[in-house]
Amino acid sequence: MKALKELRVAKNLTQEQIAKSIGIPTRNYCNYENGTREADYDTLLKLSSFFDVSINQLLGEKNEDIILVNKKEFESLELIKGLAKVIDEIEKKNGL
Repeated sequence: MKALKELRVAKNLTQEQIAKSIGIPTRNYCNYENGTREADYDTLLKLSSFFDVSINQLLGEKNEDIILVNKKEFESLELIKGLAKVIDEIEKKNGL
């Protein structure tokens, strides 16, 4: 993932520092940055949260129809879904 190196350099951090911060082996992080290994979804979430960018940005996704969000955005969306469900239940209960 080309974006990883750019993000890391912009923060003036080493590969080891980032790997340690998100709890993965340095070797794995190096492989992700070099494109010799692909990160799983959990690791993508950790990286997007660490850099405060969307998974789209990490992957260099150009297709705007595909929206991948970072962990903070995902949690917000889940909260909104939960609130909408509660509102629906209240409306049904009150015959609205």
